[in-house]
Amino acid sequence: MESARQYRGLSLWLTTGLTFVIGGFGALLNLMEWYTVGVQGNTAGYPFGGEGPVPDYYSSAERYSNTMLGWSFPFLILLCMSLWCFIKRKELGAFVCLGLTLLTWLFMFMYGLSN
Repeated sequence: MESARQYRGLSLWLTTGLTFVIGGFGALLNLMEWYTVGVQGNTAGYPFGGEGPVPDYYSSAERYSNTMLGWSFPFLILLCMSLWCFIKRKELGAFVCLGLTLLTWLFMFMYGLSN
């Protein structure tokens, strides 16, 4: 009984921790790109204009920054959901948040490759 409770606590910590690391990195990465290009206007080194093999959202700096801002919201929402699951001790919810975070990464990469 005691070891099952310890295992449950450990798996909750691990899944929430992984979600925070993976989802936090995704949110931070996208928000930094949005801030760099959209707010600061630093576009040096970005191939805007759609030249070459680049995704569709590289057509302009504004579209790129809006896309990066849009991709940060699912990661932020999943971070908040994961924190809620951790506080409420919902192990299944933490696993779902981890799975959705990994799916969000997959969809983000697929979106970049599809255009």
